[in-house]
Amino acid sequence: MSKYLDSIIAGFGGQGVMLIGNLLAYSGMNAGLNVTYIPVYGPEMRGGTANCTVVLSDDEIGSPHHPHPAQPDHHEPSFSG
Repeated sequence: MSKYLDSIIAGFGGQGVMLIGNLLAYSGMNAGLNVTYIPVYGPEMRGGTANCTVVLSDDEIGSPHHPHPAQPDHHEPSFSG
């Protein structure tokens, strides 16, 4: 059974959103999992919106938006000629 966790942590600057995301990512790496960590924050120095996406998996991670990189997305057009 494979392990997979996709989480989005959101809040405002100064609430520890990035810290929680970093802790989750480092915990996954210490457990031997594959990890992606993508922080997103506004241009404000303090108090702006902040969120991060953390994906943990024991399988390969192709993108935080595509949990199974080895399987093709059937919604993409085919370019075979």
